[in-house]
Amino acid sequence: MSSPFEAARWSLELPKRWLGEWENDIAVIYAPGGMGALQISEYQKLETEITDEDLLESIEEVPQDQATPFSAKGFVGFHYCYSDDATHWKIWLLRDADIMLFVTYNCNVADAKVEEQEVIRAVRSITPRKTCPSRG
Repeated sequence: MSSPFEAARWSLELPKRWLGEWENDIAVIYAPGGMGALQISEYQKLETEITDEDLLESIEEVPQDQATPFSAKGFVGFHYCYSDDATHWKIWLLRDADIMLFVTYNCNVADAKVEEQEVIRAVRSITPRKTCPSRG
């Protein structure tokens, strides 16, 4: 059975035997002894909602036409992947209202398929949390 990993504005279901922790406002999700790590950064846009154009403007590593539509439970956006010399990267840019999530997974190129299904399931499980703690 998977367990939830929660942030103030979103949550996801951890794959079995995976752990989640925070490192300087970045969620780091990984399997102990696993091949790579999933990292999630959150950004908020003040005054207006985040658009697809905002997401596409943030892509630097690959041409925008390589980004494919992606949806999770309430978040929508884009996904792309690429490899450099030794590292394989999967990138998701997701939005819901005024929140953007920058989600990455990286591992050695040779291990790109090992945790792929768990990673995709975890990203697809990302759900907005509409209630935020009050700031007293």
